[in-house]
Amino acid sequence: GAQATTYLMPVRAATSHALRGVHQTLAVRLTAHRYAANLCYGVRSALVSTSANRSGLRPAKTYAECKKMFGNRVWVLNSMVGKNKKPSKIRVWSNDKIIRE
Repeated sequence: GAQATTYLMPVRAATSHALRGVHQTLAVRLTAHRYAANLCYGVRSALVSTSANRSGLRPAKTYAECKKMFGNRVWVLNSMVGKNKKPSKIRVWSNDKIIRE
């Protein structure tokens, strides 16, 4: 399947710290995942999500691992996550610099 790309985009002053933390950029992923794209289309909105891992730990890769790691504190889409072995590419929006290939 196609690899997703995450762009680091500049934030506005009003952008919530819950979304950007201490950073002056917001990570915006253009998904290649059919179900996630359909969900965004269906609700007519972008979704806020995270990599399914706790800092320093390996990411959860199944619905069951996510539920075990996070319980009911997060919503998890119960579908295939895809076959990509690598995380998304990360690029800087303003100059297209590659941060992670």
